[in-house]
Amino acid sequence: MAYALTSNRISFLNLRKKSFRTFALILVVATLSFALFGGTVLSFSLKNGLRSVEARLGADLIVVPLGHGGEQESILLTGEPSYFYFNKEIAQKLQEVEGISKLSTQFYLISLSTGCCSLPVQIVGFDPATDFSIQPWIQENLGGNLENGAVIIGSDIMIEDNKHIKFFDKEYPVAAKLDKTGTGLDQSVFATMETLKDLYSGAKEKGFYFWRIRIPIPIFHPY
Repeated sequence: MAYALTSNRISFLNLRKKSFRTFALILVVATLSFALFGGTVLSFSLKNGLRSVEARLGADLIVVPLGHGGEQESILLTGEPSYFYFNKEIAQKLQEVEGISKLSTQFYLISLSTGCCSLPVQIVGFDPATDFSIQPWIQENLGGNLENGAVIIGSDIMIEDNKHIKFFDKEYPVAAKLDKTGTGLDQSVFATMETLKDLYSGAKEKGFYFWRIRIPIPIFHPY
């Protein structure tokens, strides 16, 4: 039975006759398609993560000491613990800068992996009286303001059934667990400045000392 030599049939016969080339072309197309799909998914995930950080950070600028920019980036994107502090006068001077509408300070402290602490994490302290970046975010999960003495944990932090987390041999109740962001915030613990002062005192009682100047880093929102 004869078949008409249409363009489709000619193409089919050509592909069947040169099977190795056909297989190689299919493999190349499949590989490129997979790479394109994977790259698109990765790009989408990165954009979502950065958008999530931007939405939750709330501030347009973060001020860190000279030479510590990379450490701040590590905190936000990878969750690598770090700590650095400003002299108190720096925050006071920033409040006088024209164009800044809001300014708040945050305190970064590192817990330890020894028996005194449940796990090593970055602890972020904030001032409820001036904060505009942490509280709007945590209220989504907490349904209210965070009380002194309690903490909120990132999505990657696992705790025991008693819903407490231990830092420097003191137990702190976990008020809520935040949604996943895909950033270093998922490995962080958030507390008010008063709670952080108590935690810091507990660290000193156990013989752990940090820098003498313990002023938080300022974040601000220009006009």
